[in-house]
Amino acid sequence: MITIRQFTLIVTIITVLLIAGFFIIDMNGREKQVKAGTNQFILNVAPTFKTIWPGGSVSYLVEIKFADGFNSDSTFLWTAELPVGVTAKYKPNPMPHQGKSILTISADRTVALGTYTFVTGATSNGLTNSQKVTLTVTDQPDFSINSFPVTQNITAGGNVSYNIDLKSLNGFSNSVNLSISGLPPGAKAALDPNSIIPSGLSVLTVSPASDTPAGSYHLKVNGTSGSLTKTADIVLMVSKSPVWTISSVGTTGADNNTVRVGQVRNDGINRVYVGTITKGRIFEFSWDSSKSNWSPPVDIGGSSKGGEIHNMTIGSGRNDKIDRLYACSLTGELYEIFYTNNTWIQSAIGVADGPCLHTVVGQGRNDGVDRLYATRGRNIYEYTWRGNGWEVVFIGGVSRGRAHGITMGKRWGSVGNYLYIASSASGTYEAAFSNGKWSLVSMGDSGDVRNVGVGPGRNDGINRVYAALAHGVLREFSWDNGWRFGDISRPTKDALVHAYINNGRNDGVMRIYSSAGNGNAYEFTYDPSSASWKTVTLGGGSGYLYGFHYGYGRNDGKIRLYGGSFNNRVYEYTW
Repeated sequence: MITIRQFTLIVTIITVLLIAGFFIIDMNGREKQVKAGTNQFILNVAPTFKTIWPGGSVSYLVEIKFADGFNSDSTFLWTAELPVGVTAKYKPNPMPHQGKSILTISADRTVALGTYTFVTGATSNGLTNSQKVTLTVTDQPDFSINSFPVTQNITAGGNVSYNIDLKSLNGFSNSVNLSISGLPPGAKAALDPNSIIPSGLSVLTVSPASDTPAGSYHLKVNGTSGSLTKTADIVLMVSKSPVWTISSVGTTGADNNTVRVGQVRNDGINRVYVGTITKGRIFEFSWDSSKSNWSPPVDIGGSSKGGEIHNMTIGSGRNDKIDRLYACSLTGELYEIFYTNNTWIQSAIGVADGPCLHTVVGQGRNDGVDRLYATRGRNIYEYTWRGNGWEVVFIGGVSRGRAHGITMGKRWGSVGNYLYIASSASGTYEAAFSNGKWSLVSMGDSGDVRNVGVGPGRNDGINRVYAALAHGVLREFSWDNGWRFGDISRPTKDALVHAYINNGRNDGVMRIYSSAGNGNAYEFTYDPSSASWKTVTLGGGSGYLYGFHYGYGRNDGKIRLYGGSFNNRVYEYTW
């Protein structure tokens, strides 16, 4: 029984904690102080207003950003105060780290017409944030207008195209007249067709003159039908020298989360493979050189549970010189997919141990044997094919957060390969196999690292490790009897997602490439004369560009970059 003195002491302690702050327990059982009244993570929903019709659905982009050192590997998203007849679904949910989720709102045909306000919210480590969103339910005919891509780069004197997508809402069937405004001096534009009945596509071609000033121009594509007017905002970046151009590979009809380029059919032809979030499926795109276009997407497999395909890799995981596709699902499955006898075959590998996040194939033990490596939850595993099944070896686990990205490469001065792992809360790790066992050690940094890359990023023949961080920073690690690291660029406050080192311009110069949460791709070039880095924005779509890779997608000997966006589109970047 509690005495009066004990009760008084408890009240005093609680009062002090409320004044100074309260404590929560993190995933490792350690206490973490959180100041009273402060939000340790930020919730943002865009847009805050949407129109829906009975029987239809709309999507919002929900972004979670961590602040003040806050970290969590499980943020639960929720909604409240939805009108009767309206349901909500987030993908992904819960979120394994800070990032973006798609909120899909669906209305059945019983929902009452009107304007409503509902609440979107997130709960993480005992803290909750929320935001109000407006939804109008209408049965009046309407249409929407969007552009893909949103941003294009062009050299003055050339031309570039945008696809203008009009969609019918509530049975809208009237003709929509299209026009363009905001063109730079000397530029011309053509819309084909310039009048369309939704749903349909129009191609906008913009041609800056040779004397059009260089710069970034914000244009508007206007669609007008009677009293209705809709606008799609696009960006035209004009340069006086060769630039990156962006074209559309196609659409998967779902939000995309991973892209890979390779020869999964083992027929000598490279193709583009895209893993999706909302469908949990994997699609294949093939370039048809005779028609100069991309094939429609082919569904080759994926999650039977509808779980997000978070990341993929291509390689000889069975050490038989036959490339296969290895795909991670957030529901925990690790899939092996290959093509034989005109059929796609799929099987699951290992036992699920938390969400499967990333994979890589290579000679991690430096013994001439290709093996498969995967991050699952906090842990890293090695899979060796033994002829009739997979042998699984536990490599180690990160101290905090989840083991996220994984890659393989040689550090400067080394003979063999190392594994490099990005964690969602405790920085970057290196794993090495020696004397019959694996060791996993921190490389000295901290924070939410999305992915890592290894290569001569300074184009000097020296391999360094590069990490893409969730707060928009590109970090470089150099080896000199120990790791030294520093941040070399922050092109955006949104998350950087990848760090690939390759000859992206096909000019023999190695550069670093990354995609970002703001939809853009970035290029980082080291200038030895000034000992500094130059960052170039390549442009991109309107959604989170999480999926990103590079390769010979058109089989013409030219490296291109490929991006998979949350806006359902797949993009190709060409210098």
